[in-house]
Parts: sequence; structure tokens; C-alpha cells
Amino acid sequence: MRRLYLIIRAIPKTIYFNFKYLPFKKAIKLPIIVSHRVWLMKSRGNVNINSNVIKPAMIKLGFGEVGIFDSMRSRSVWNVSGTVNFSGTATLGHGIKVSVEDEGKLNIGNNLIVTAESSIICRREISLGENVMISWQAQIMDSDLHPIINSENIVINKDEPIDIGDNSWIGSRVILLKGVKLPKGTIVAAGSTLNKGALKSIKEKENSLIGGEPIRILKENVTFKV
Repeated sequence: MRRLYLIIRAIPKTIYFNFKYLPFKKAIKLPIIVSHRVWLMKSRGNVNINSNVIKPAMIKLGFGEVGIFDSMRSRSVWNVSGTVNFSGTATLGHGIKVSVEDEGKLNIGNNLIVTAESSIICRREISLGENVMISWQAQIMDSDLHPIINSENIVINKDEPIDIGDNSWIGSRVILLKGVKLPKGTIVAAGSTLNKGALKSIKEKENSLIGGEPIRILKENVTFKV
């Protein structure tokens, strides 16, 4: 009954969102379902679904349940004036914040799962591979948001792209900063903070568990199950 209630409440924003962003032949199938608890703060830019199969509700925005959060009072934010590219199915859970600025590009691989209360802040380019899982309260940002200028009036902290390889798992409360590139099958331990400088100190390998302070490889030849 509750599921039916949530679907009914989602109808107005779902219709608006699909016909706002997608060509009619795709929009009529309502491939993106948008919860009534999503604040469409800014709905500009472009949303593309680059998939041969378009079906209803293949992309969910603001839905999902995580037992330690109150989804009834959790609000998601869509603040987009750049480009968001989907490659297939995706679940962006309740309380997620997505911010893509004018020149930003967010590339989302097939079968992305973001659980709850996470933030994605994109000013340049963030690429999430296929079968990527992002746990709760993670933060991914390719910019420092405020420029740092040296004595010669040169900005020294320019935005840098982030690339997360296929089949990776980003643990809860992980922070990924600009310039981070993770190989396929990377598992990032909960609470870790990764920047480009930290990753230079380790020899990155596929299917590794990384974390700690300083960041290091904790286990090799590992995988995970959803």
C-alpha cells in the first residue's frame, strides 16, 4: 500500500521531469521516476539516456530505504544546469544531492546504486562505471568550489575529473575529491578520504580494498556482493 502511495505521489514530478529533459519517444515511457520528496532546485541543462532499451522506471530518483535513516523526512536535491548521461538502470536513493554546474558532465554507468544521503558535486566531469555501488553519506566532488589564487594572480586549484571504475564499491562516509581515479573493482573502506595526492603513494590495482590513514591497499584480489 505504501509503495502504491509513493508511486502516485511521484506522478506529477515524474511527468514533468521526463518531458522536460527527454525527446517525446523516450519521455512517453517515463523511464525516470522522481519521488515527490525530490526538490527540483534547478532543472536545466541536459539529461541523456544512452541505452538501446528504454523502459518505465529504469532510473529512480529519491527512492529506496536504508534502515538507519528516516526516508519520510529525507529530501533529495536536483540542482543541474550541466549534462547528466545515463547508460542504463540507476537508483539514486533518498536524500541524495546531485549538483552539476553549467560546464559539468556527470556520466553514470549501467546499474549504479546510491543508497542514501550522499552528495555528487560536479563542475568538470565525474564518471561512474558500470555496477558501481555508493553507500550512505558519501561525498564526491571534482572541485574545491572556491578558487585559491597565488601571488601572481593564478588559480592554483583548478577542477579535475573523477573516474570510478566498473564494479567498485564506495563505502559509507567516504569522501572522493578532485583528480581521483579508481581502477575496476576497487572497494573503498568506510570513512576514507581520497584525493589525487593520496593515491600517488600506492600502486593502484584492480580488485583491491583501500583505506586507512594514510591511504593504502588493505587487501588484494577481493570482490563484493550487493
